[in-house]
Amino acid sequence: MIRTIKNTIAMTTKEKEINALKALVAMDGYFAERFRGDLDTMVGNIEKDFPIEMGTSVDADIHKNEIKNLCVFLLERAQKFGDIELLKKAIELKGHAWVIRHKLQNEMPLWECDKEFILFRLA
Repeated sequence: MIRTIKNTIAMTTKEKEINALKALVAMDGYFAERFRGDLDTMVGNIEKDFPIEMGTSVDADIHKNEIKNLCVFLLERAQKFGDIELLKKAIELKGHAWVIRHKLQNEMPLWECDKEFILFRLA
């Protein structure tokens, strides 16, 4: 019974949200001008919102591990090909301190920008 009530409340809330979006588009104002083409996608996203509807959440640890693995891959390729853009992406994802720590722990050479980062931090 409680689950049925929760589902009814969730559907009512979803229906209200969908109806509000449709009403905004129907008003033919700024919202309609900007988002009319996206209305079907927005409605679909509301209807398919499984994590919220089912009371589940995203496992942040899995994503953190995936990002770490991606950064390790980027650093290896940056080193192999001398590609500063790959290094910058790893820094963007995990931070320069993490990148330097990883490089030192894995006996990877530091690049000039790594050395500059360390010197700036020491000053």
